Amino acid sequence: MSAPMSASTARAFAPSPAAQALLRRVRRLGLIEAALWVLPAWSLLRFASPPWPALWTDVAALLVLLAIAGLRTRERSPAWLAQRLNLRLSNFEDSAGLLFAPGTGALAALQRQRLEQRLPRVTLAALGLRAHSPWMLAPVLLAATVLLVPAQRIDGATSTGAREAPTAAGEAPLGPPALQSTEVRITAPRYTGLPEATQAALDIEAVAGSRIDWALQIEPAPDSAALVFIDGRRIELALDDQRWRGSETPKASSRYRIEIDGAVLGLDEAAARLELKPDAPPQIRVRRPGQTLNIVESAAAMELDIEASDDFGLGAAELLLTLAKGDGELVEVSEQRLALRGEGDARSRRYLRRLDLGALGFETGNDLILRVEVLDSLGQRARSPSYILRWPKLRDTEGEGVEGFVQRTLPAYFRSQRQIIIDTEALIAERAALERERLLARSDSIGVDQRLLRLRYGEFLGEEVETEGPLLPEGHSLDDGHGHADPANFGDANALLRAYGHAHDQEEGTTLFDPVTRERLRSALREMWQSELHLRMGDPVAALPYQYRALDLIKQIQQASRIYLARVGLELPPILFSRRLSGDRSTAVRPGDPLRAAERGDAALVGMFSALAGRGLGIGDSGLVGGEALADAPPAPDALAAFESWLTEQPIESTLDLRERFDRVRRDPDCAECRAALSSSLWQRLAPPPQGARSRAGMDAAGEAWLRALEDAR
Repeated sequence: MSAPMSASTARAFAPSPAAQALLRRVRRLGLIEAALWVLPAWSLLRFASPPWPALWTDVAALLVLLAIAGLRTRERSPAWLAQRLNLRLSNFEDSAGLLFAPGTGALAALQRQRLEQRLPRVTLAALGLRAHSPWMLAPVLLAATVLLVPAQRIDGATSTGAREAPTAAGEAPLGPPALQSTEVRITAPRYTGLPEATQAALDIEAVAGSRIDWALQIEPAPDSAALVFIDGRRIELALDDQRWRGSETPKASSRYRIEIDGAVLGLDEAAARLELKPDAPPQIRVRRPGQTLNIVESAAAMELDIEASDDFGLGAAELLLTLAKGDGELVEVSEQRLALRGEGDARSRRYLRRLDLGALGFETGNDLILRVEVLDSLGQRARSPSYILRWPKLRDTEGEGVEGFVQRTLPAYFRSQRQIIIDTEALIAERAALERERLLARSDSIGVDQRLLRLRYGEFLGEEVETEGPLLPEGHSLDDGHGHADPANFGDANALLRAYGHAHDQEEGTTLFDPVTRERLRSALREMWQSELHLRMGDPVAALPYQYRALDLIKQIQQASRIYLARVGLELPPILFSRRLSGDRSTAVRPGDPLRAAERGDAALVGMFSALAGRGLGIGDSGLVGGEALADAPPAPDALAAFESWLTEQPIESTLDLRERFDRVRRDPDCAECRAALSSSLWQRLAPPPQGARSRAGMDAAGEAWLRALEDAR
């Protein structure tokens, strides 16, 4: 062998990278083996000592791990690895020490080079070190098993008594479940455009169709929770993420309470409100035309001005046109729809449209009816009132003298006396706000109607009709050049009367020949004449009494006519005595007893009020039943059941307060305050009793004196 090497050569030597990598792998495996033995020890320490702080347990385990790791690192030195290589691998030829220590001479350097080439093929298994041995899983499984078992299970057998009796430093025992916090999320329908709202209060106000989500935090955790509504509905809540959750899309307003483990909270308080606001239909306002009946005189264009609004959004709008042509039985009706485009936002719009009446076929004597339909975002439809455009025909001028040329009226008809009275009273009520010329014009117009009605009734008495008759025929003389033979009925007085007189007593010309009836009609015509006189003079107040007297006389004439017609042609069939008392009386209903008391429509309210009236509420007599005061007894179950049956048939919206108070009484019948509140609500809904017969007043002094005088006279 070569001579020992110098100190400078020893300091300059360094193991090859392959030798250093193999040394690090061996030491790393030692650290893993140490950790595997420390892990079950640490888990057992934490399992067996729950009172100890977990931080101290972790620090102790870490210190032990570092100590064992230091020892294993020191143990597995380069000399230990060289010895392991020589023992396990024969191809290293007992020369593995040259990998970590310098050698002298060329032979040592050549041998080291040969060994370094063989190092990459060395495995830990070849050295007897198994990194994936099955026994290495045992500590891991042991630690996992220990950590999965709660520590309280072990010390429960030794410290049960200590935990049952709270010590001075121990925690107080947990109470019943209580509501800690609430969260209500309101999701409005999509068409409303409203954002999602979240609130902590249980009182809810939402748009109809909204989805309501409840999230309740209850500690300690109960077995069950639910929302109980006063109309009998329930929403079972489910535990999710440490909160009890439930949701619903309610159909109507109601009241509700929270139920935890079968116990309802807040019975001594008002129930939470659930108010649903319905979506209102669109509102339509027609600015032009401003009146429902509009008289036009031409087919010129007409401007329409319409406003519409909605609480959440407007939809399509249409103009409905109905054109009526003709009169009498020959009326033709046609309809068409025109789309309207408005200006404004989604909730308020204004529709302007120029309507060409001529293009629509509007002519003289026609009526054009306008209506507007508007939809909202929900699909609700609103329709405006009908607006009528009327183009009347000119009145015929025959036989009316000067008035026929200057006065235009609606289609010819005779107004009734009652309608004339109504128009006169309306004029009297408005005369203070009318100018003198306007008052005279309207009074004269009513006078014309009175005159037409007077002439119509005058025809029944044979009065002259104020119309222009035909012109006289062309005159003739005896020497005209043509023959003038005597008429065939020459000398007949009746024929002479027919030629130059007026026959009014013919059956075809009149129907009123009763003297009394004719006199009444003549009196009515005189009253009409006085009414017309004062109306033409512009004094409707003075004309009104004459109009009422004329109306009374006309009614008497109509009643007399009815009596006369009812007595004509009345022939009753003869009575067949064989058919008497032979009908089927099985379906006959016995009439009610007139002396029987009438049944009240609020019998259920009266019954419940009577059941509560004697319960120590200060209403009526308290009384005793079997020695027990009624104030200490709960309401009768029959009365509760009957009232609940009646309540289920009533609309929910109008009985919310009554349902809430009844629910409190039903759940806690012994609550005097709850019964008083229910009795107060019932009292407000009870119908007043019918007025009975009044008792006769006592005899006064004058009556007694009169009776004594009668006795003395006997």
